Amino acid sequence: EEEWVAARKQLFESEKSVMRAYQELCAQRAALPWHKVSKDYTFKNTDGSDFPLSSLFAEGKKELILVHFMFDDAWPNGCEFCSFWADGYTSAYPHLKQRVNFAVVAAANHEKLKAMKETKAWGFPFLSAQGTTFNRDFGAEFTPEEVSSKAKVFNFGHTAPPASQGMGASVFYRDDSGDIFHTYSCYSRGIELLNNVMTFLDLTPRGRYSSESQFFRWAKHKEDYAA
Repeated sequence: EEEWVAARKQLFESEKSVMRAYQELCAQRAALPWHKVSKDYTFKNTDGSDFPLSSLFAEGKKELILVHFMFDDAWPNGCEFCSFWADGYTSAYPHLKQRVNFAVVAAANHEKLKAMKETKAWGFPFLSAQGTTFNRDFGAEFTPEEVSSKAKVFNFGHTAPPASQGMGASVFYRDDSGDIFHTYSCYSRGIELLNNVMTFLDLTPRGRYSSESQFFRWAKHKEDYAA
């Protein structure tokens, strides 16, 4: 036991160092320059109603988080890993909306999103960007040529796109004059912190991996797990 306590105390110092580094990272993120958004993209809610980007800012809330969800309109279903993340958004949403505006955006048509939302019992806004260039403009949508070429055009030029759609999140701010600014985006592993399941699993000896060669490929649509 004494050996365990000594090792745990040593790890505690490493944990404190990581937390301090993360706080510094958050400060750097907040200090990024802002880019003015020139288009008022019109999304469609699952009930078929239109929602321009500007309408997603509720009274008194200046910040908006939009999650890019991988669901091409040509696909029969949305990405299972995006769904793995999104399952946690429903429980977080009542808390998030006290401070910020929040929605999930996908390229598929609103009827497909409605069916998926009902199957999953999700409680957050799920918006269709079909007919807009929103996902393309914010680094989460790719042409067939870009996908087949495996060119590093995803995640700020670090990786090739996994498919026609990419996983990520973008943040926006609306000032008192009504102007909207893009303040931050992250993709791929950049959104890991939005998944609390992996945070729990990281506390265990084996962590989030189901084997040494796998990352989180064990994750499925929640309705596909054995009872």
